[in-house]
Amino acid sequence: MGKKVQVPVMGGLRKVIQIPTQQNAGTTIQEFGSAIVTLAQLKAALGITTSKGTQVAGGGTASLVVGPGLSGGGVLVGPVPIGLTAPIPWSVGDEGGGDGEVGPPGQQGRDGSTGSQGPTGPAVFFLPDDPEDALNAIPGSIGPQGLTGAQGPMGPAVFLEADASEDGQPGPPGPMGPTGATGAAGPIIWMPGDDGEQGDVGPPGPVSNITITGVNVTPDTHPTIPTSQDDEFESGSSINLALWTWVNQGTATATVALGALSFTNPVENSPTLRMVTQVPSGGTWKYAAKTVALLPGVNNQTFIVVGKAGKYIIFGVGNGGSGTAGIVGQRFTNTTTFASSAFATTYTSSLVGPIAQSSPVVSIPVYVEIDYDGTNLTFNFSFSGLPGTYNQASTETAASFLGGAPDAIGLGCYTNNVSSPPTLVVDWFRKLA
Repeated sequence: MGKKVQVPVMGGLRKVIQIPTQQNAGTTIQEFGSAIVTLAQLKAALGITTSKGTQVAGGGTASLVVGPGLSGGGVLVGPVPIGLTAPIPWSVGDEGGGDGEVGPPGQQGRDGSTGSQGPTGPAVFFLPDDPEDALNAIPGSIGPQGLTGAQGPMGPAVFLEADASEDGQPGPPGPMGPTGATGAAGPIIWMPGDDGEQGDVGPPGPVSNITITGVNVTPDTHPTIPTSQDDEFESGSSINLALWTWVNQGTATATVALGALSFTNPVENSPTLRMVTQVPSGGTWKYAAKTVALLPGVNNQTFIVVGKAGKYIIFGVGNGGSGTAGIVGQRFTNTTTFASSAFATTYTSSLVGPIAQSSPVVSIPVYVEIDYDGTNLTFNFSFSGLPGTYNQASTETAASFLGGAPDAIGLGCYTNNVSSPPTLVVDWFRKLA
């Protein structure tokens, strides 16, 4: 009897083969007793199935159908090359009975799927009994953050007085005091620029025929709704020729300064009107001006004027041959031809008081007004300009002397002496209705 040979495990089936000392055509297996086992019987015992595919001549590659002894058996898809060394080397064990050594481990199976993670447990803090243990303890997990408490009220601001010997630290700022009342608006001031001069005033816009509803805080304040024909004489240095038109100017001058117009006539020894005019607007209207008269000689007059087709009625402060100042009205058929006196009223009584001083004559401010209702011209004056203080000096129809509705309204002076020309000072000129 020869040595026992352990056959490699195939499909989990372990076989022990007795190899005789002589070379026989077969091999004996314990289960078969003394019978000779052929290679075919050995393949069947080991579960090796020979492929029924086409054999390749000359020792070429053949396909296999794996039996149940190899990886569960079954048909391999496609040709599978195998490289077996024949004869198969057997591991020769020690003589005697018993199992041989364990073969190498098989291939590791696939990992199973990972299980779901369990819930996180609550965070717990334990306070050690011993303070030293608390210092050396390993910190545990951090618990959830608690809610923020409500903010407490702000304490009062306190300032502590520093010691006299050393400077103390400044205390926190105190609360802000209440806001003071808004101050009154300051006056509007126009400052001249560094370069260049002020340009001319632009032309007036179209005149409206609507009723004027603007009011004044006082007679001398600007109206809340001025008209395009108003002139406050607060810009430029001479009369605004975009608003006014000279009539018989000659050597008369009209300068603007300090918010007022100064209209001065030349010396001439014959009745002569010098003036600037506008075209009145609307079927009915009212124009007024605040005036002061400078009359150094006799037979002079300053006026507001109304006219049509070259005829004029002048109305204002004048002085006759006696030099006494009064409210005077005169009619002229043209700028150099006197026609008639419309009215002459002298105010020197103690009740009213003089309207001017003499040598030279300088009048107090006189508010003069001409009102046209579509038929009649009414001439009014006041020394205060306040409602209810106007006096009517005269009235007449526009057709009686002028011949119809006026086409001119304006300001000017009259001179009839050889030495002392008059000057008209005007604070403002406005259309009131």
